[in-house]
Amino acid sequence: MNEPTIVTDASTGIESTLGITKYYVNGALHRENGPALIRYIDGKSFDKQWWLEGVRMPKDEFQKNLEKIYLYRALNIKLHSAISRKNKNKKI
Repeated sequence: MNEPTIVTDASTGIESTLGITKYYVNGALHRENGPALIRYIDGKSFDKQWWLEGVRMPKDEFQKNLEKIYLYRALNIKLHSAISRKNKNKKI
């Protein structure tokens, strides 16, 4: 039996196989704008799996965790901006 052909797009991290599409970031299944693993039959998706940083979760949990990730990123940007401003105002 022939092994399925796996194609990975290096620029996007998207890996496709016969009837399966997987999204990777840094080697882990991860996608923030939809399911990271999608299985197809006759061109229609029938199984969708939501993953963040290599962790599979139900869709509702995925949405909650994604909100936390976005909040963390926004706070991190504000914190780094405040530290940068403070360092610029510091007299040496």
